[in-house]
Amino acid sequence: MKKILKSVFAIAIAALTFTSCDDVPMPYDTPKENSGGTTYDGAAGTGTLADPYNVAGVLQFISTLEAGVESEEPVYIKGTIISIDEEYSTNYGNATFNITDAGTNYTFTVYRALYLGNKKFSSGDTQIKIGDEVIVYGTVLSYRGNTPETQQNKAYLYSLNGTTAGGEGGGGETGTPKGDGTLNNPYNPAGVIAYINTLGADKESVNDVYIKGKVASISENYSTQYGNATFTIVEEGAEGTTFTVYRALYLGNQKYTSGDLLKQNDEVIICGKVVNYKGNTPETSANNSYLYSLNGKTESGGSTPTPSGNDGSYDNPYSVTGAIGIGAANKVYVKGYIVGYVEGQAYEGGVKFDANGQVQTNLLIATSPTEINPSLCMPVQLPTGDIRDGLNLVAHPDYLHKEVLLYGNIENYFRVPGLKSVTYAEINGNAIGTKPDDNGSGGGSSDGAKGSGTLDDPFNAIAAANAASSLGSGAESTDSYYIKGKISKITYAFDADHGTATFFISDDGTTNNQFQVYSTYYLGNKSWKTGDTQIQVGDDVIIYGKLMNYKGNTPETASKKSYIYSLNGVTGAKAFFAKKR
Repeated sequence: MKKILKSVFAIAIAALTFTSCDDVPMPYDTPKENSGGTTYDGAAGTGTLADPYNVAGVLQFISTLEAGVESEEPVYIKGTIISIDEEYSTNYGNATFNITDAGTNYTFTVYRALYLGNKKFSSGDTQIKIGDEVIVYGTVLSYRGNTPETQQNKAYLYSLNGTTAGGEGGGGETGTPKGDGTLNNPYNPAGVIAYINTLGADKESVNDVYIKGKVASISENYSTQYGNATFTIVEEGAEGTTFTVYRALYLGNQKYTSGDLLKQNDEVIICGKVVNYKGNTPETSANNSYLYSLNGKTESGGSTPTPSGNDGSYDNPYSVTGAIGIGAANKVYVKGYIVGYVEGQAYEGGVKFDANGQVQTNLLIATSPTEINPSLCMPVQLPTGDIRDGLNLVAHPDYLHKEVLLYGNIENYFRVPGLKSVTYAEINGNAIGTKPDDNGSGGGSSDGAKGSGTLDDPFNAIAAANAASSLGSGAESTDSYYIKGKISKITYAFDADHGTATFFISDDGTTNNQFQVYSTYYLGNKSWKTGDTQIQVGDDVIIYGKLMNYKGNTPETASKKSYIYSLNGVTGAKAFFAKKR
């Protein structure tokens, strides 16, 4: 019977694959050009716990990844078990099964996923069965480019028929990851555990992270003998999830000599490296973390000052060290030296201190031109257009170890503090992009962004790029927006076979500060037909549709979810009446 069922599923999937191929325009099925991936009917969710992907949604997300490349972030996926390849057992502790969405033929493989609570299955634990409703959490990939699945042993069963490791229902705040590990937005216990689960067994994080919680229990308090302490923390109101702080030093990253001892319910912030000890025990790395804050008290008794006294303005930019310390800030200048780039989807193991690769989408900067410690470096996202063309090390290998001034947003990138949405740079005496304003101070809308996205006040190209860049990696906007500009470059013109086109727009029709209009429909939200007016560079257009932050580094319109509202002043309605006459 299993063989018959598998044959039926194989035939159904094969039929679905052939049908999907008919729907994908030929020019857009090449991974390098198809930045929107494959569209799956009924795709839903954003991959968060509050809004998990359904099966169609995670398949669509995975279609945007390079073959064999693991997703940068773990995601939540919800579905119903349709078949089981390997049940949970005490031998290996994991299981392989397939899930589906109700009423569809889409299936997704959960490959060697651990049990509830990200633990190995133990004797007496509830076994999975066909028909169970599950939520799975972990990283995903397209194995060999043709098998979408969870990454082996990097996913686990978050919920089984509504039950989580924290108890029935999985509701409330129990087990909900929060934070990004910066000082401004520290991890909660569930958040740091989720991050650690993406690390390999016994692999220590490259960068320090901040974790906030309340002391739940104390194994070893601070003493003058060893100078460190071991204790567990929980989140206020979410006592079901605990995290072990193992042999952490005292305030100021010093051994304890005197001061307040820990007690239950103390509010603490921990800073340091974390490790997945033996692959099943997430904790801080021994003597590589410290008590940053104890009930609001830091080493100096107050809050952290602005690093180096700089304010992020053009005349007083942040150093890389200062920017890392801030963790989050919008529209600021950062100055440093280009020391390399990040290869792949993960910072840990992906840092390269050379200019020998083929990565054009990011740079690595540091305070020192000879820095080789990844924890003292900052990844910089290079958006498409002048910034990427003018800075990437593939085109400019001589820029390695050169000083660069950058304007953008300090935010989480590759799970560490990075610089994104860069719109202006200076290097070797050359200016790239548009300088925000005359005096060079950050803030305001001086980056050239205009419009609110309505028909009366459409976004310009810069504002559209900013709005798309503010979305999560791979995320699509909930709302549709109007965007106005001149066509500056055409990647694929309209044709009758595909009905869509891909091109770039800017304010002045040049290739400065472009925004990509990807796989968009024609006037009236219709497919282009032979005889319809063709687009040309210099045409004035208004686009209406949803935005996407493809792979977290390419702002664009979502594939086949936008159309040309107006072409040189002609709208869909005018075109229709013109044809009638």
